[in-house]
Amino acid sequence: MTLNVRIVKGSTVFHVHGDQAGAEGVYLAQGQVQGLYDSPVKTTWKAGAFQTGATFRGRRFEHRDLVLGFHIMETLTSWEFNDSEFRRSFDFEVDPWDPDYEPTIVEVETELSGVRKLDVLLHEAPDFDAPVDPIRQQHGNLILKLRAGEPFWYTDDIVSEFSGSGASGSGVVTVSNPSDQTAFHKWVLSPGNWTLPDREWSGPKGARSVVGSRNVNNIAVTQANGGAVVDLDRNELMFRDVNNTNLLAQLAGKFFEYPIPPYTPPVDLPVSYTGGPANLQVRIPQRWSRPWGMEMDLSGGS
Repeated sequence: MTLNVRIVKGSTVFHVHGDQAGAEGVYLAQGQVQGLYDSPVKTTWKAGAFQTGATFRGRRFEHRDLVLGFHIMETLTSWEFNDSEFRRSFDFEVDPWDPDYEPTIVEVETELSGVRKLDVLLHEAPDFDAPVDPIRQQHGNLILKLRAGEPFWYTDDIVSEFSGSGASGSGVVTVSNPSDQTAFHKWVLSPGNWTLPDREWSGPKGARSVVGSRNVNNIAVTQANGGAVVDLDRNELMFRDVNNTNLLAQLAGKFFEYPIPPYTPPVDLPVSYTGGPANLQVRIPQRWSRPWGMEMDLSGGS
């Protein structure tokens, strides 16, 4: 079984463990890897005055802190060049002057789970351990203190599409969530007047099914909007146009309520429109508590 770890910044890749480890002069240091595994979480419990024990009230996922140590050495280029290039790949903040800023990504690849990613920033100054003269020794041990504001590992979104060529039409999109975290999906809409499903879910892990037939009707997306996104992520505007302008007033008091729970097997949901031709995508983010594993066989779901 292969475990590969890479640090990626735009088109720059450092292979730090597994295949090609050290190719760029950087590799993970033994005993200096902390915070890669389960996402940090705290739970809240409450006990009544005469209660034996306590009752679970909720959970809260916090930011993820990582401490990663790296040995840096010379290759065809000098240690000081490799060290500088690697350190330059990490920032304390998102560059406010760069509209196309690319995050620093920790990538973990396994045969079981493919590639999972985590976006990180520095949250404290790095530590550095080296001989008296690292340039002469051409070796240094850089220890980075990193933070992931989004604590979950992510993989590519699941995408399902619908397209209609007539003035009106209907069809289905397929949604699912094989990950171990709730999926806050988004609808990407062309201009038109849309009716979209907003279904509650019920059932055990691996056999979730929809409850009821709730739809959100008359979602108006105008040509002036240029398209729109309905987003169930609570950190984003629920309804916005292609320029990220708030369109919530166009929902006229209607709201989407139900994300897709973990371990939901594929389910077809109906969509329809008028004022077409029109098309849409439903994009389902995949978030994982660990860099590998936590999959469930959903083939027996209904």
